[in-house]
Formats: sequence, structure tokens, C-alpha cells
Amino acid sequence: MASSEIALCNAALRRIGQKTIASLTDPSELARTVNDLYSEVRDQVLSIHPWNCATRRASLALLADAPPWGFSKAFALPADFLRLVRSEYADDLWRMETIARADGTLTRAIVTDLSQMRIVYIARIADVTLMDAFVQRAIEYRLAAEIADRITGSQEKRQAMESLYRDALDEARFQDSRTAPPTDDLRPSAFLGARIGGGTLHEERRWSNLDV
Repeated sequence: MASSEIALCNAALRRIGQKTIASLTDPSELARTVNDLYSEVRDQVLSIHPWNCATRRASLALLADAPPWGFSKAFALPADFLRLVRSEYADDLWRMETIARADGTLTRAIVTDLSQMRIVYIARIADVTLMDAFVQRAIEYRLAAEIADRITGSQEKRQAMESLYRDALDEARFQDSRTAPPTDDLRPSAFLGARIGGGTLHEERRWSNLDV
């Protein structure tokens, strides 16, 4: 199991018979290539599956900028956001969109009528030690395939690493499934919970926005 991102990158380099590097900021062409590819490859592999090690929960911050029509509120996505898994309740009404801020900039956000927005999402994991060993291995082979194409130009090496990557990805998914139940949240939806408990919904739904 790699203890740092440089250790993971060097493992990928060794897979295709390349020398290792001391740092991603080394002035060599090899280091520059690895530095260019690593973050992109890491994020792609993390985004492919809702890995337990990369899954996080968040209560989103309400933005001052509301959508111009349709939904009434916009919530900022976390800085480490890669992919949404789900919202807190199955019957939450929302969309993920890019909205314009008052200063003219654009930002990705979740638009909704809910007064609060809680999500489960896949996060960008910068600390390699937080990754499961099988996820690390999948990143290693995927990175090796990309490096082989860029540095060696060998299609044979790239194809070999891509095959190993697919096998590693399958194994990582299987191992990941063994550490979590089929569903990670057995609570009823807000609507069902209110019916069972005899209470009110946790949020007022504005069903007129269903076609937004």
C-alpha cells in the first residue's frame, strides 16, 4: 500500500520499466509528465465508483445568489467535490446546475426549494493513505497506461496496463462491496417518515417545480 502520492506514481513507473522520480516537481520530462497526469487519473478513478474511502457527507452552504427562476435557492458544492451520490432523502427535489453569481462568475451548485441541502458525494482524496489499497492499485495501473502512451509511445505496454487496470478496477469494486451493506441509509424518505411518525414533512415541497 502506497504511503504517499510519489510512492504511488513511482509504482506506476516501475510497471512500465521506467526509472523512479524523487518528486513530482523534478525538472525532468518524466516527472513533468507524471505531474501532468496524476491528478486527472486519480480523480477519474475515484469518480468511477462510490468508493467507501472517498464517500463523504456534507451540509451545503447556502449561496447568496439564487437562480433567476424555477427553484428559489442555490447551495455551494464542497471544494473537494467530484461526483454526487445522492441527497439526504429520496424525495428531495433538486438539480445540479451552473449558475451565474452577482459578480459575473459561474459556479456549479445544487438548486432547490429546500431550506437545507445535505448530500453524500465522492470527494477528491489528496492524501493517498486515506485510499483503500485496491483503489490505489487501480490508480497505479491506470496511471501506468497513460504514462506508457505519453513517454514510451508503446501501444503494447499501454494495452497491457489497461488490461491490468480493468482487472484491478473489478477487484477494487468487489472488495469495496464487501465493506458496506447494499444500502448505506435505511431511513425512510421524508414523506414516508412523516406518514409513519404522524408528523410533518421535514421540508415543504413545491411540486409545481417538478418540470424545472
